[in-house]
This record gives sequence, C-alpha cells and structure tokens, in this order.
Amino acid sequence: MIRYIARRVVLAIPVLIGILFITFVLNRLIPGDPCRAMLGEKATDEVCDAFFKRYGLDQPMIVQFGYYLGRVVTGDLGDSMRFGRPVTDMLMERLPVTIELALLSLLVATIVGVILGVVAAYWQNSPVDLFTMIFANLGVSIPVFVLGLLSAYLFAVILKDT
Repeated sequence: MIRYIARRVVLAIPVLIGILFITFVLNRLIPGDPCRAMLGEKATDEVCDAFFKRYGLDQPMIVQFGYYLGRVVTGDLGDSMRFGRPVTDMLMERLPVTIELALLSLLVATIVGVILGVVAAYWQNSPVDLFTMIFANLGVSIPVFVLGLLSAYLFAVILKDT
C-alpha cells in the first residue's frame, strides 16, 4: 500500500508541473500589454521598462517559467497587483473560513448521502429507489463550477429576502 501511495505521489509531480506550465503559458497568451493594462494607456515607455524589469517580464520565457516554478514550490506566490499585498498572506487570511466551509459541506453531503442510502435500501427496486439513484447521479455529474453558480444564484437572488 505504501508503494502504491508513493508511486501515485511521484506520478502527480509531472501532472502538477504540466498544470503550472499550462497556466503560465495561458497567462502569457492574454492579448495586450500587461504594463498598459495595469498602469493605464498613458504609461510611458520608461515606466513600462521598469515594470517589465520589476516583474521579470524582460527575461526569456524559459527563465520566467523557472522563476515562476521556483516561487510556487517555495510558497512565494508574489504580490497581488490589485491589492499590493502578498498573495500567500491573503490566502492564509481566508483559509479558516475555507476549511470551515469545506467541513460543513462534507458533513451535509455525508448526512444526505447516508439518509438517501438508507431510504434507497429500504425501498429497493421502487420509484423511491429510482429517484434516489437519479438524484445521486445528478449530484456527482454536475460540474462544481456550475453547481457553485447555481448555488450563488439561489442564495443571492432567489432567497435574498427570506
């Protein structure tokens, strides 16, 4: 079992590097000049040169990716361009709420799953069993981002005044 887990961890490393590479490349493919996007259209060439030097955008792409990979591995996610604060600090501020939300979601999913499992087992091969199987399959197959958008709409718009 330990060999299996170790193998899975080792095989996850190239996948993570691939994900980092894809996000890096996609970020570089965004059209427009990052300096002008952040500082406005009236930014001078000297200001943009300093901007590129500060963020390492004047280096070759492979060097930029190496810096990016090294910073991610060490936990340095850089500074937020919008807020001017370290991204890691901003993530750590929100980590307790994220953990609370994840644990509560897991608790609700476990309770609902056990109840539906007991109901389906009690009324086996009935319309109730069929409904619980359909409900469970829908819950598993809906993408998380779609479920998140639907939940946000439900709680922010429909149930706002209740």
